[in-house]
Amino acid sequence: MICQTPAGFALGYEQLCSPQLLLEAWRRVRRGGPSPGIDQASLAQFAASASQHLDQILQQLQTGQYQFLPFRRVFVAKLTGGSRRLAIPSVRDRIVAQALRLLLEPHLAKDFTPACFAYRPSLSVHQALERLLQWIRHDSPWVLESDIYHFFDSVPHRLLFRRLRQESIDPRLLLLLRKALTCGARLGDRFFPTRHGLPQGSPLSPLLANYYLNPFDHAMLRLGYQLIRYADDLVLCCQTHAQAEQALDDLFAELARLRLRPHPKKTRILDSRRNEFCFLGFRILPNALLPTQENIDRFRSAVLACLDPNRPVPSLQYRLDYLNALVRSFGHFYARCHVHDLFLQLDQWIAQLRQNLLRQLPQGPSDHLPPLRSLLSILQATPAAHAHIKTSFGYAGWRPPNLSSPPS
Repeated sequence: MICQTPAGFALGYEQLCSPQLLLEAWRRVRRGGPSPGIDQASLAQFAASASQHLDQILQQLQTGQYQFLPFRRVFVAKLTGGSRRLAIPSVRDRIVAQALRLLLEPHLAKDFTPACFAYRPSLSVHQALERLLQWIRHDSPWVLESDIYHFFDSVPHRLLFRRLRQESIDPRLLLLLRKALTCGARLGDRFFPTRHGLPQGSPLSPLLANYYLNPFDHAMLRLGYQLIRYADDLVLCCQTHAQAEQALDDLFAELARLRLRPHPKKTRILDSRRNEFCFLGFRILPNALLPTQENIDRFRSAVLACLDPNRPVPSLQYRLDYLNALVRSFGHFYARCHVHDLFLQLDQWIAQLRQNLLRQLPQGPSDHLPPLRSLLSILQATPAAHAHIKTSFGYAGWRPPNLSSPPS
């Protein structure tokens, strides 16, 4: 069994070995993505014997014998070209990582700045956007936009754990955390060590990303800049072009302290009164606010997948419920934009696709089917000041709901 935490540590290992904490971690994992890890065990399989699995995890944590499996390496194509490298943990490992996050987050996040918006329960994409629009429309029209080059693959573990060791955390928790990050990844028969970086797919990565970049946030704010950072995407709003150029120099210098650098192709200075730019799924023009073409294409692709008669879906009712969830999500996310004509066009397109689907599929009486939600009705019913209510969004702005999960 585990020993008590030595005196002087604010977070102890025995706090992780709590049945209540593991149960809450399992509840959160169950609401997440359904993809299995390297062991191919699904959420449904784990749920069938959840009590026994959680007891086994608890026993292995208490005896210090818990071992993480390698991540399952997955590459997801981007609409803009290229691919994103994901690391899918097993369900068991997701639960332990989630429990670690739940334990560590109140301690590590207490010093996060107001500039940090990503992965924080009280902040949102829309709040970041509102602050950005307020700044550029008043006295800070010059914008330095940037993206940290290969951030999630580049975080050096040595610097990360050097700081974590100063946080009054039981060394046994840090050892388990290191194991969670360095368990490697498998792609087919090939094994890839993970000696640096934060695995995109682990519940721990959002917290650790914000924690690692927290000194950067503090440094830029101390220098007097107006900063908004969402994960590895950031903008700095400045009053003059000269100030923006100085901000660029300081951006390079402060990221270099963390062994990071700006993306050379995604870093630029612009005058928002004359030029457009994109941030968190929004096209920000001098006199308009629009969805990015990438997210419009993502929405269209999700609708086509939903209404594809050859795609296996539990039922027609499920398919149409999902379609309404998709429309509701996209509509609320962009309800404060200049989208009347776009929403009208998309509504007509979706209605035609839905009608085509109903003609192709055998069905009974149609009076029991859910009515089709309208993007325009959402736009008309949602005051611009409250457009962020009931919105779901993901890493880079709007994301479609998961088609393999029941719509809400």
